[in-house]
Amino acid sequence: MTMYSHSKLSSFEQCKQKYKFRYIDKIEPDFKQSIESHLGSAVHDTFEWLYNEVLRDKLPALDEVLEFYINRWQQNLNDQIKIVKEDCTQEDYFEKGIKFIADYYLKHQPFKDGTLELEKRIYITLDPNSPHKLVGYIDRVVYNKEKAQYEVHDYKTANSLPDRKIRTRQTIGIICYRNKATSRKPSPCPTNLALFELQYENRFKQNK
Repeated sequence: MTMYSHSKLSSFEQCKQKYKFRYIDKIEPDFKQSIESHLGSAVHDTFEWLYNEVLRDKLPALDEVLEFYINRWQQNLNDQIKIVKEDCTQEDYFEKGIKFIADYYLKHQPFKDGTLELEKRIYITLDPNSPHKLVGYIDRVVYNKEKAQYEVHDYKTANSLPDRKIRTRQTIGIICYRNKATSRKPSPCPTNLALFELQYENRFKQNK
C-alpha cells in the first residue's frame, strides 16, 4: 500500500526530480530538518497543548503557554538544523514563534469555540479499488454552535503568503481532511475551512 501525504504531494508539485530522489530512490537529504520545520512543530505542539488544557476546563496564562513553547523549542534543537537564509539565526525564528503564539493567544482567548478534536491522524481512501491512500493530520476540528457549522483549522507558520496554486493545494488538503473529520456528522451541516497564516495574523476562509 502506498501512502501519500499533503507534504509528499506538494514535494512532487514543486519538483518531480526532488520527489524521485526523496521518495523513490530513498536518497537522504543533506539535512534532516530545517529551522522552519522546527518552528512549525514547536508552534503546533504548543497550540495542541493549549487547547487540550482548555478542553480540561483550564485556561493557561500567556506566560504558561510561552513557557511550554520555550521548552518545546529547546527539545532536539541542535546546530545541525538547517538555516537556509544566511541573514537569519535560530534566535530570529525562536522570536517569530513567540510573536505567533502571543498574537494568537491575545486575539482568540478564552478559546471557547467548540473544539472537538486535535491533531487527529486520518486515512483517506482515494478509490475503493486502489491500494493508494492519503494520510494526514487535522490540526483542529471545531463545531461553531452559533453558525451551526463545523470548522477545520490549519495553522501555517510560513514566512510568506502562499500563491494561488499553493493555497489551492492547501485547500484541497483541508477539504479531504474535512470530509474525513466530519464523516460521522450530519451531512446538511456546512463546514468552514480555515487557514491561520500566523506570520500575517491572517485567516483565510472557505465555506463548503
